[in-house]
Amino acid sequence: MYSHRNSDISNLFSDIFEHSKTIKPLQGDNYKIPFYNDIEIISNSYQKNNITDFKNKKNEEIKKEEEKKEEEIKKEEKKEEEKKEEEKKEEEIIKESPKPIEKKYKLSSNPNSIIKLPPNYSTDDEDEYNLISIINSPLDSNWKLAINDEKNNIKVYKKELSTTNALLLKTYSSLSYSLKTIMEVLDDYNFRLKWDKTFKIITLVERIPKKENETFSSYINYSYMKFPFPMTDRDFLQINKTWKNYLGNEKYFMGHNKSTTHEKYPEKNKPIRAEMIIGGFYFEEIKNNLTNVCLVNNADVKATTGISIINSKAPESPKNFILNLRNGCDMWIKGKK
Repeated sequence: MYSHRNSDISNLFSDIFEHSKTIKPLQGDNYKIPFYNDIEIISNSYQKNNITDFKNKKNEEIKKEEEKKEEEIKKEEKKEEEKKEEEKKEEEIIKESPKPIEKKYKLSSNPNSIIKLPPNYSTDDEDEYNLISIINSPLDSNWKLAINDEKNNIKVYKKELSTTNALLLKTYSSLSYSLKTIMEVLDDYNFRLKWDKTFKIITLVERIPKKENETFSSYINYSYMKFPFPMTDRDFLQINKTWKNYLGNEKYFMGHNKSTTHEKYPEKNKPIRAEMIIGGFYFEEIKNNLTNVCLVNNADVKATTGISIINSKAPESPKNFILNLRNGCDMWIKGKK
């Protein structure tokens, strides 16, 4: 009953379909269907928003990267500034700090020298310089052998000087005792009068406080010496310097002495005040109970006559000192035992 109508409808859609093939595409927005037009607008807006968001994100990323680079650059610049500031401070410190003052007296030694000095050694102490210069001076033709006591292993050399009538003496020997024992014997003034009969009186006058950077100890002593008739007795007032552990070596011990003045011991007519121009010693322990000795002595006894006789007897003085010191060490050891 509906076959005819259905057939007509089918034909109608068929005709419309066929007709649509002949229709040209519409041009322009005015011919677009409103519904699809709205969809396109929404789609375009969505795409635009996506593109905008993407651009914004990209810009944010670029901005963050640029900010990060700027921060890194600033950090590097800050480090450079801090480095320059540090260098500037160091330069200012160097400028402000006092330059090291070169010491006045340069000393050297060779394999044959008694005192082995470090390379390029120098000192501001004139006494140290003078003493080492004599101790390390070679025994050239100006030095004459005055005493050669092979039995006691003592050699005394003498040298004439143009500045004084007194001989300069240099004595070599060795002692069969430790350096510690020798130092203890020499440091005890009361005990010294028991073994050194050269002196009638020997006493400590004053210990001088050690100054900053001084490597030696200083003291003043007074000694009274009996001279054979018809000569008048002599006395000495000397300032002594001692370097224990000289050059930082516990086996080295050095001493220097020369004349000085003190209000408690003024010069008198008798005894005659003699002058110690330079005196000193150097002890070096080379092995257990064996210590090498070098003595230096240049003493003017202020004699007006008999200079030649005095000089002929002068080398006996350091020889007797060595022999007496040996006796003193023996007495010290026995006394301690």
